[in-house]
Amino acid sequence: MTITSSGTVGINQGSPSSTYKLDVGGGIRSSGDAPSYTLREDDASSQTWLMASYGGTFAVRDTTVSGTAYPFQIEAATPSNTLFLDSSGNVGVGTTSPNEALEVSGNIQFTTSVGTTSARPAVSSSTLANGRYFSLILISKSFAVLLDQKAFQPLLYSLIKSKVVSPV
Repeated sequence: MTITSSGTVGINQGSPSSTYKLDVGGGIRSSGDAPSYTLREDDASSQTWLMASYGGTFAVRDTTVSGTAYPFQIEAATPSNTLFLDSSGNVGVGTTSPNEALEVSGNIQFTTSVGTTSARPAVSSSTLANGRYFSLILISKSFAVLLDQKAFQPLLYSLIKSKVVSPV
């Protein structure tokens, strides 16, 4: 361990970087019942984030707000590349090579809110097939036009029945 005259600490670093107060060469481990790491800003916001593991789930928690705010969580045994962000900003769900801003490999279920009504299912997972691209255009509180972009066939979709009711 090295402690410089400016107070920088280096672990497994002969010459620790002056950019950081702690410079570690190698991995850092935190263990216990709920191992965690806290990031706190000392500016006016005093924003505090906690990265932790609990019950086999990795989570990022916003400890600045009251209550329990976990905007990001990963459960144990989540498959590799479940969520993938590429260098161009595209997001892949179940794919490591997204070609659009959002590409999903597998079935999709949408939930939408129309007006002041409660959320309704707009497209059920049985409606979408792998490799098919659809556009959903809301036309009322009860119906939407579902456009199969490969077949260019518009379908009338019932938001109430959660199924296609007829070709347009």
